[in-house]
Amino acid sequence: MKIVSYCFLLFISLALPARADQTPPVVVELFTSQGCSSCPPADRFLEELSRQDGVIALGCHVTYWDHLRWKDTMSLEGCTARQENYSRALGQRHLFTPQMIVNGRYSAVGSEEREIRDYLKKAAEAPVKSIVLARDRGMLNLSLPAAERGELLLISYGTTRQETIGSGENRGRAVPYANPVRAIRSLGRSTGLAEKRSVPLNGDTGPVAVILQTANQGRIIAAGKIE
Repeated sequence: MKIVSYCFLLFISLALPARADQTPPVVVELFTSQGCSSCPPADRFLEELSRQDGVIALGCHVTYWDHLRWKDTMSLEGCTARQENYSRALGQRHLFTPQMIVNGRYSAVGSEEREIRDYLKKAAEAPVKSIVLARDRGMLNLSLPAAERGELLLISYGTTRQETIGSGENRGRAVPYANPVRAIRSLGRSTGLAEKRSVPLNGDTGPVAVILQTANQGRIIAAGKIE
């Protein structure tokens, strides 16, 4: 009787579907600006994607629109530098907004939903690995998988909020902004081996993501987030 009971329980556990937090992560970065009139549809699309299991959605607000009658309240020089690095890595000739990049590999106009959903399917076919994160008394504990070597980045971001634009091309528009990036910090290089690390959060109690990326900001190897 005990053997039958055990086998039945084992069968049930194998039959259960994977939990949502086991979904391989997909990193979606939107380079946007409150001063860009073509950006609101992409901002809304990112907000939709941010609610999907496994998606690490990051709103990167660039600075090069800030001189045109409205300074983006969330613009960050680190986001502009990150987009510039992607432009070089992807062989692009110029910067543009809205630009959405999936797993550091696929680039599209941020409002082209069909194309981006195709990239999300491609990302699922070649998934990145998961980084497990946990907070502990002001520290962030990382469990890194065995993977290709690369650079580790800690990205702090805010919660989704709606903002009304006061002037410029989007004057009077109320737009939802998903997960605006607040800071980007390098954690150095990975060893390529499965390892654990602890890094200070410097008082940051908001959501954070950790990304492992190939040299010169190429494709993303592994990622994780904690909210």
